[in-house]
Parts: sequence; structure tokens; C-alpha cells
Amino acid sequence: MSETAKLKESLWNDVTTESSKRGYISTTRGKAKAKVEGIFRSEILLSIFRNNEKRMFKIYRRDFDQAIDVLESKGRVRQGEISNKDRRYVIGAMTIFVNNYFTYTDEMDSDGKNHPFLRWSAYGKENLLMRKRATHE
Repeated sequence: MSETAKLKESLWNDVTTESSKRGYISTTRGKAKAKVEGIFRSEILLSIFRNNEKRMFKIYRRDFDQAIDVLESKGRVRQGEISNKDRRYVIGAMTIFVNNYFTYTDEMDSDGKNHPFLRWSAYGKENLLMRKRATHE
């Protein structure tokens, strides 16, 4: 298994475990929370209430895989680079691991606006790989 595949698997395992414990996932900037309704093999079912209506939606393992691919190629990832329309919850779930695996910054992008970005922390990649190894030994 390649290093990238190990990173993806480990991140997905950590996201599902932490989401299950917390019972919710916040958006990237923490302004909204979605309740975790269910965790399945390759998706997390979330719900929010807006205008007294419950809205259900999913974020997928492939969204987190895509975030890792962008991180590996560009060195940083922002929610606009994830194809899921509910991507703010994908990056929001990843912010749970700021300091462990990622650093969070607001940076100006080519459009002249500040956007939240995640980058690998100093030993983030190594920590994620070590966590994977420790949970499977």
C-alpha cells in the first residue's frame, strides 16, 4: 500500500471515530454544526435544521481522499478544491485534527480574498502514518 493510500485510510478512520464521539461536525470556520446521523463504510450522514426544516446530506470518504491528494500535490487544501457541494463540512471535519496533523491559516488566494487553508503540520504526515501503524499492530 502506498504512503498516500495509508494517509487516506488513516484520516478516514480518525474522522469517523472522532465524528462518532462528538456527534457533530462543524463547518470550516466553525459557524455551523451538522449532527452526525450515521457513519457507514464510505460516507457520513449529516443533518442540519434550516428554516425549521431538516436537511440531510452526506460527505464521502472520496472527499477526504481528494483533500489528501490536493495536500500532497499543492501542499495546502481549501474547501473550494473539494468537489462535494457540502465540502465545508469535509474541511471542517479535518480541522478537528489541527495541531495533530494539520495547521489552519487564512491566506489570500489568487482571487484576492482570504480563504481558510489546511497544511500539513510539522510532523502531521508522520503522526498520521504512525497512528495508522499503531492501530493495526
